[in-house]
Amino acid sequence: MKIPRRHFLKGAGALLPIPLLTSLLPKTARAQVVAPRRILFFLQDNGTLRDEWTPTAGTGGLTLPYLLSPLEAVKGDILPIVGVDNHITHDHSGNAHDIGNGTLLTAIARSDFASVQSAANGGGPSIDQYLAGRLPTAPRRSININLPSGSFAVSYQAAAQPTTGLSLGNAFADLFGNFNGTTDPQLIAKRRVTRESVIDSVLENFRHVNTRVSAADKAKLDHHLTMLRDLETRLALEAQGNSCAPDPNPPVFAPNRPNNDYAAYLYALAFACQLSHVGSYMTAQPGSDPAFPVRFTGGDYHNWIHQGPDYGLDPVRRREEWRSTMRWYATAFAAWVQRFKATPDTDGGSLLDNTLIVWPNVFGMGSYHDFHEIPVVLAGRAGGAIQPGRLLDYRRARAANPTVFGPSYDRRSFVNETTNNLMVSLCHAMGLRDVTTFGDPAFCTGGLPGLVG
Repeated sequence: MKIPRRHFLKGAGALLPIPLLTSLLPKTARAQVVAPRRILFFLQDNGTLRDEWTPTAGTGGLTLPYLLSPLEAVKGDILPIVGVDNHITHDHSGNAHDIGNGTLLTAIARSDFASVQSAANGGGPSIDQYLAGRLPTAPRRSININLPSGSFAVSYQAAAQPTTGLSLGNAFADLFGNFNGTTDPQLIAKRRVTRESVIDSVLENFRHVNTRVSAADKAKLDHHLTMLRDLETRLALEAQGNSCAPDPNPPVFAPNRPNNDYAAYLYALAFACQLSHVGSYMTAQPGSDPAFPVRFTGGDYHNWIHQGPDYGLDPVRRREEWRSTMRWYATAFAAWVQRFKATPDTDGGSLLDNTLIVWPNVFGMGSYHDFHEIPVVLAGRAGGAIQPGRLLDYRRARAANPTVFGPSYDRRSFVNETTNNLMVSLCHAMGLRDVTTFGDPAFCTGGLPGLVG
């Protein structure tokens, strides 16, 4: 029995796209189903412990250090990158955070860094927003949550124009509560009722067809059914002034918590429903989060991670607290990878198969505010463009020697690959092979060798 696709899409303009069920397509069309590629930036500030961060690779495959050991369960889905420097900062002055955040994703400097410390200082569009303008159109150009503003802004529409971000607590309502752009409360209420009736119609269609599809498509329907039921519950509670559903699965937003699992759920749902193909998210800042699991002796996380070896504090205890913090970030990233891996995509694979999750850090070694060997981990396959489960090491001899780092090193002396070249490779991974340079062309020689297949 052939089921018209419009039968499933009834009312979808007011709700969500319905997953494409390949087993209902003619055989000649099934091989033509191509899921869109997506990219998501999982951003971390303040640096790491570089001397303990670097993975290794040999005949036994990828070996993760203690700081990244929470990624062991998804090791086959990640690709750590070592030896990428932020060369753009070669002539910087002023607050290192302003400079690092403003250049990490833009790969371009402003000549007046020292005079813009109280304002957004990105010198051009950031890679996330550039890709948002080049990838296929979607209801949302990009989904940006928890992004800093002002001088700490990291995502930019254009020079000195930071991207407006959503607050995590309001993100669900902002993303799914009003697809058609109105702010009129009466129209919103009317549309909510319409969407709820559409959900009922879609669920009835699901029941009708669930016995007529393949096992793979049935799993896809079941997963989408769960998302729709969750959406139905949330819309009903939203009408009563509540912000989250009582069901413990999927995760719900909780005030004064890091909420990284909840954020991962939102992005996976939005990407699976093709609400957008691009996202950027600044991870929770543990220094200001009372629920962060690590307690820092003698100060908050920001001050603690930037203290050098000569501050007169217990070096063993400080190092252990640093390790706990870095492992917390790795645990959060692993949860994002697992969430995307468990979410079906329209082509029968997983969302992770067609997504690239990029985890960069603003700094290299946190205690020195430096921009050498910035930690980068990729996850996903970007539609087959990325081969995970391996290590890419672009370090050259001098930079690979940890003795060159410390309070006295010349922070303007870079010898490794550039963040500019990394951004070019990200464009290639998204299918934009025509991109040959990004940011300041003086620091760009093309993509990173061997990154994109």
